[in-house]
Amino acid sequence: MVFLIITFSIPAVQTKLARQVTDNLNEDFGTNLKISKVDLSLLGSVSLKGIEIKDHHQDTLIYVERLRSSLLDIKRILENNIQLKSTSLKGVYVNVKNYRDEEIDNLTVFVDKFEDDNPKDPLSKPFKISSSNIYFEDINYKQINENKTIPLDFAAYHGGGSLQDFSIVGPNVLLKIRGLYFTENRGLEVTNLTTDFKYTKSQMQFYNTILQTNTSTLNANIDFNYERENLSKFIELVDINANFKNSYVSTSDLKKIYKEFDGNDILRFETSLMGSLNNFSLRNLNLRSDKGIQIVGDINLINSVKQEEFFLSANLENASADYFKLKKIFPNL
Repeated sequence: MVFLIITFSIPAVQTKLARQVTDNLNEDFGTNLKISKVDLSLLGSVSLKGIEIKDHHQDTLIYVERLRSSLLDIKRILENNIQLKSTSLKGVYVNVKNYRDEEIDNLTVFVDKFEDDNPKDPLSKPFKISSSNIYFEDINYKQINENKTIPLDFAAYHGGGSLQDFSIVGPNVLLKIRGLYFTENRGLEVTNLTTDFKYTKSQMQFYNTILQTNTSTLNANIDFNYERENLSKFIELVDINANFKNSYVSTSDLKKIYKEFDGNDILRFETSLMGSLNNFSLRNLNLRSDKGIQIVGDINLINSVKQEEFFLSANLENASADYFKLKKIFPNL
């Protein structure tokens, strides 16, 4: 027994055991997961360094510099069921990419490998991983589509925050995001994103969502509905159904996303949003600004994101705004 304890405390032995576990996982599901270094205590605490997941083109999909956690049941790892206690991640890089002439991104291809009805080994159990709390710092995310003229769809840099009640069962993901902060690629600094998130093959849910910057706060429940093959055209083909309550946004924040906006005003609103990111309708909009603009009714926005000519139509019950007030917000009006 003493010999076994001494043997399993040797880092080289621990790393070899971890490689055996990842080899089994890769063999069962056809993945490409590697871990550079493992430190495992007999009490169940574990420290992993250099975790890398490669995609189907052998490029890096996910890289984690360091993970620290504790295992609730070591034996369950061999059953593809990883149960973690409180976990911390540092230096996380996620590179989601649609390769040229491919409709499905590399993250979707990876997640599909854990689908219950199609494992590489039909006798293997569905992959499961769960943790009550995950804390992370310096997380970086990129969404790239090589089929577009401008490949970068979205990026978030130097993020941090926590995840609660995290679980992955096959291709389905459940988690609660708490206090996420990051800077996105257009310069918008998000100071707090809190939401209850669910991902399936046909829908993403963001419920009880609070998104804050230094000058804006959004409160919403949001559904993204899609066919998997349409995710590569997220802006045009993913259907959005969102309800906003007690929300406000600054025109300075909006200008970073929509160049048509300008000025220095705060827009306070409630509405239901339906459509895609590029073509959507605001139903039952009740908007008022600190500079005296008031709009009640329905508004349709066409080409709100793409480079084609922006178009807006409205069916208003009430509007209180003169040309000069609108001109300060929409200088191209």
